[in-house]
Formats: sequence, C-alpha cells, structure tokens
Amino acid sequence: MKGESELKEEVGAGAGETFEETPRERRRAARRLLRAEVYYGASLLAFAALTVFAYTHAYFGWDLRAARALQSLTGLREFMRVVSIPGDGWTAHIISAATVLGFLAARRYSEGAALALSTGGGAILSRTFKTLIARPRPAADLVEVFRAIESKSFPSG
Repeated sequence: MKGESELKEEVGAGAGETFEETPRERRRAARRLLRAEVYYGASLLAFAALTVFAYTHAYFGWDLRAARALQSLTGLREFMRVVSIPGDGWTAHIISAATVLGFLAARRYSEGAALALSTGGGAILSRTFKTLIARPRPAADLVEVFRAIESKSFPSG
C-alpha cells in the first residue's frame, strides 16, 4: 500500500504541496464534467436515432452518394487501405492485448483492467448491434468494393 507522500509524487505534488481546490476550481471542474456528460448523452441519443434509421433502411441515399464521392478521389483508396491495417482482422486485438500487458508490466492494474474491459465490452456490443440490426454492406453494383466482408455493416468496426 502506498503512503501519502508516494501518492502525492505519483500525481504530481511535490514535498509539502497540497491539493486544496478552491471553490472556483471545483465549480469549473463541475461545469466541465457536466458539459462532457451533456455531449456524451447527446452522442448516445444521436447514435440511438441512427441505429433506428439503419434498422429500418437498408441504405440511405446520402451515404451512397458520399461513398461514391469519396471513391472518386485519387489516391484515397491506397491511403485508406494503409490506415485501416491496425483495425483489420486480429491486428486490433493484438495491439489491445499488448497494451494491456504493458500496463500490467508497469503495475498500472486499473488502466490495464479498464482497457481490457472497454475493448472486450466494445467488441461484445458491436457484435450484438450487428446481429440485431443486420444491415447489409453495400453491394458491388452500388459502390466499389475493395474486399468482401461477411459481417454486417452497422455499427462500423
């Protein structure tokens, strides 16, 4: 168990320094937290609305137009192929597992556990939503398909 002086050093306080927050700092921190919660809640509501639309419509006119417009840009296909490598197949799982192991080796147990739970939970949620919504990926006659992928398209990932 760490002593008080070790904890202060870990979070940045030097010898003799204290962490007394002023009422103004607490109000500012509370406002920032509230703002973050509002943005998070609004994002969840937007995702829920998009989920309902994706469930009820196989394709949107605007997303097909956007996909075609993006595919017409010169050089974008190769760039997107390269930047997608970390998220393809087992690569993302390997990167996450290595990072968790790094946290554990550095004795950052809570960070390692948080990363393991968030990546595992995210994967479970993604598969659950994909199964429930079952939105098909765009067909090759609608857009240029780089590689056929068996999983459903919503949510992405």
